[in-house]
Order: sequence, then C-alpha cells, then structure tokens
Amino acid sequence: MSDSALAIADDSLCYLPLDHLAVADGFNPRTYFDEAKHAELVASIRDHGVVQPLLVRPRADQPERYFLIAGERRWRAAREAALETVPVIIRDVDEREARILSVIENKDRDGVSPGEEARAARLIVDACDGDRDEAAKRLGWSRSVLEARLLLLHAVDDVLAALASRKIKIGHAELLATLPDETQSGTCTKLIDEGWTVADLRSRLDQFAFHLRDAIFDTAACNRCPHNTSTQASLFDQSIGEGRCTNRVCWGEKREAKIVEQKTALAEVYPLIYTDQEKDPVSYVVITKSGKDGVGKSQFEQGCKGCGSFGALMDTSPGREGKVTEDCCFDVGCHKQKVKAYAASLVEEQEEPATASPAKLTKGKVVKKKVKKTKIKASANVTPGKVTDIIDRFYRNTAATVATGNARLTRLFATWATLKLAGDDKLNEKYKLGRGGIDDLDEALPTLAAMDDTMLDTLMNDAVVSLLKEHTEHKWSSDVHNLVAVARAVLPVVNADVADHFVVTEEFLLAHTKSGVESLMSEAGFDQWYDTQYETGAFAKLIKRKNSEIVETIMGSGFDFARFVPKSVAGN
Repeated sequence: MSDSALAIADDSLCYLPLDHLAVADGFNPRTYFDEAKHAELVASIRDHGVVQPLLVRPRADQPERYFLIAGERRWRAAREAALETVPVIIRDVDEREARILSVIENKDRDGVSPGEEARAARLIVDACDGDRDEAAKRLGWSRSVLEARLLLLHAVDDVLAALASRKIKIGHAELLATLPDETQSGTCTKLIDEGWTVADLRSRLDQFAFHLRDAIFDTAACNRCPHNTSTQASLFDQSIGEGRCTNRVCWGEKREAKIVEQKTALAEVYPLIYTDQEKDPVSYVVITKSGKDGVGKSQFEQGCKGCGSFGALMDTSPGREGKVTEDCCFDVGCHKQKVKAYAASLVEEQEEPATASPAKLTKGKVVKKKVKKTKIKASANVTPGKVTDIIDRFYRNTAATVATGNARLTRLFATWATLKLAGDDKLNEKYKLGRGGIDDLDEALPTLAAMDDTMLDTLMNDAVVSLLKEHTEHKWSSDVHNLVAVARAVLPVVNADVADHFVVTEEFLLAHTKSGVESLMSEAGFDQWYDTQYETGAFAKLIKRKNSEIVETIMGSGFDFARFVPKSVAGN
C-alpha cells in the first residue's frame, strides 16, 4: 500500500487490498448469513465487482490497516470471489461512533433478524446515554418498536439463533422471552419439532402464571386479589402450583414501579444507573480492590467512587428483576489503566539464595529482596456533571473576585481584546501568544502576563495599528469561548491560591452521590477523624444513612476543612 493511501481524506472513496481489512471481534450486529443469498452475492461480485463501497475505519494498532464498519457480507463474498481490492469509504471515527454507524447502516438491510436488531438497539440506547426516545429517533423506529426489540434481549441465545435462521417467528421469540432462561431452550426446541404456530404457543403460555414468591414488589395487597390463584395448571407437564398471579398486566405494572423506585434510591448512591437492556455486557466491569483485576483500596475509595463513570446495573430479566450489580465502572478503558497501574505498584518479595560465602551459608537459607514500590495517585476519570457545574461556578466567581481592582489584569484583558478584534495572525506569530493564539484567552493570558510593561505597550500599539490599517473584517471565533478555562487561567496570573478561596459547602456535598461523598471524605481524611471522634466503624454506619442526613452530619461535625481542595476542584 502506498503512502498516498494514508493521506486519503475522511469520507473519500478509494480501493484497498482485501487483506488490509478485518472485522473487529463482536462488532457486527449481524450474526447470521443466509448461505443461498451469500452464493448469489458471490456470483454477482464475480461478474460485476463490488458495486457499493464498504465503510471502514483506521485501526489504531496497525497502521495502513482498517476495521469494517459496514459491509461484512460484501467483504466475505469478495474474498470468495478472489478479488484483490474492493472500494471503500474511510471514516475516521472511534469505536462507539463506528457501532452507531454500523447499526444504522445495517438496520434496513435484507436478512437482518429482529434478534440482531435487538442487540443493535441496545448499542444505540447506550450511545444515547439511556435516552430511549433519542435512540428510537436515530433508528427511525417508533418508541413501541424499540421497546419490543429491547424485550427480545431477555430471549436466550438458542431462541435468538432460531429466530435468525428463520426456524421460528418473532411472535414465538417475544413470547419465549417472557419465560425464565432455564425453560426457553427446551420450549423452543419443542415448538419447532411439533410445528406450533404463534397462536399455539400463546394458548399454552396463557396458562402460565407468576409465582408471588418471586415478586420484587410488596405482595401484601395480592392476598386479597382475585387473580391470586391456587388452581392447578400445567405448562409442558410442569405444575404451576399455588400462590400465583394470573394478571400479567398488573404484575408488569407493579414490577416496573418497583424498578423505578429502586433506580431512584440508587441514584443517591451512584452517578450512573443502567438496566441490562441499556448496557452491553462488554461495556462495563465490576470494580474490585484487590486480586487479578483489582484497582487498589486508595483508587477505589478516593478515585472510582467519586468518578462520573461509577454506577450500578439493574437486572430486568424474568426471574431476576430488581437484582443490582453494584460498584460498576462504565469506562472499561479507564478501568484497565487503573488495574495496570495498581499491579505495577504492588510490593513483590522475591526469595533468592544468600550471597554469603559457602562456609557461612546455612543450608536452605534464603533472604528476601524487596522490590521498590511504585506509588500511584488515586484519580477519577470523569467528574459528575452536577459537581462540575459547581466547580465551574466557583472558578468564575473566584476569578471575578481576585480581578476586582487589579489594574494589570484589566490591561491584559484589554490587550487581548484588541488583538482579537484586529484578527492579525502575524501578531500571534511575532509575539508567540500560545498554542491557541489570540483565539483562546486561557492560552494567551499566561504569555501576556509574562511580558513586562514595555513589551505590552509595544504589543498594544502594534495591535491598534493593525486594527486601523490592516483590519478588513471581524475574525471572531465561531465557538463560544470557554470562560471557565479563562477563570482558571486568571488565578495564577494574580498569584491567587485556590485554597484561600474554596470552601466545602452543603451545596457542594449534596451535588455528589453517596459514593461521591464517601470518596470525598476519604480524600479529606474525614472518615478516619470521624472514627476517632466516636468509634471504629462510625463513618461506615454514617454513610449508610440518607444523603441529606450524611451531609448535615458532616457540616455540623466541626471537622476542619480549611485549605482542603478536592482533586476534582484542583484539576489533578
């Protein structure tokens, strides 16, 4: 492959060797390929070539190689037809954007099964941060179609495989998805062998009722309900038993209400709450402090718990409704980095033979050699949105306070504004005003602040001359300037110490989830201080209370937060 191929612009059409393309494991939402239609496509490609280009993205791990976004059927057929090159469109996107493109490109293709659509729909819901209305809009579906597809995720792999290979209809799959996992495969095999229609299956499942003992909601009111039956029935020779609910609609409504209640309660603890219908299993991992995939106690308590990617997953599948998987990290890449850093920090003791002379060496004696410990700093990858809003407001308010009456800072702003209005790139090059030049005040401000008064006078004079003599049109950036970044840049210019201005307030603490408050108090040393004031384990008991009660106790405890600046505020 020539170097010119590397310079192809995004969305350009070109031809690439087939051996330069690959399919990322588990990427394609399609898992079933009809053999007859595949043979037809191979014959067509032999005669006419690949008519519609494949959509690909560059591989980060192998230069000059690409992963398929869409077009695996054409790629497979082209290989069988012994083509050397195929037309492609290169799209420089990350994996998440690529998955969205793949789903949208494939959803209207011939042969895509509803089960494959269900997995694809989950990816889109994930990409839309759980907003199902937005996901339905992207897919071009109604909300009811989206919900119906997501419901299919409760079907086991055998059922979805049978649906993809056209052995059963979607109506069969939707009904089977309401059954517990352990009965789905057997029922699916039975209906295929005996040729049941959807109506046949529905007739049999109509006899099926829910066990009240499996309810995730309070069943006290069910004791007086006429739909609470002790009547014996059967489903494939299995006894229904007593204490069952036959009102599936009522059961479903109570179940959904309980799940909403649980999510609301969990939202006080975790910044992110998802259901299994909204998150692919590969998109999250359960965090542990130690072991093979541990991140360490310090990172878990002071980093992960205060991170915006920290959360919990709720199960909604039949028989497991309401089960919660806690302490989840929804940024798998960050988690891998933390695990790697913790593994490198562990102290290993290696046993080696003593180096003493043979005469002095006791048989079998060994000495321990300590390996130097690599220290790591606990950190959160993402600060929760509510906390970020308060931190941003703090920096802008503090910057405004320290700027009041500061003549030199006012002069720096006036100089920058004149440069901005003049829009002369030559001045930026001449005075080297930072990576962002005059477009970014937070980049230019430190450079301006380092100039003495004489140089500032010269720069201002040049800017005015350029404005009056050379300026022909406004060159203001179309982007809204990041005033928070500017506010942060102001503080070091006027030698203001963040610790002199930041105060831990009730509002700041309440913006955190319970896990965030716990992480913050560990960072401040409040947890150990509180245990010392009362008893060992006192903080652990406190953190189990409601968030508002926890914050009230902290604020009234008398703990000295003076000059404490959280990492989320300091930005490190």
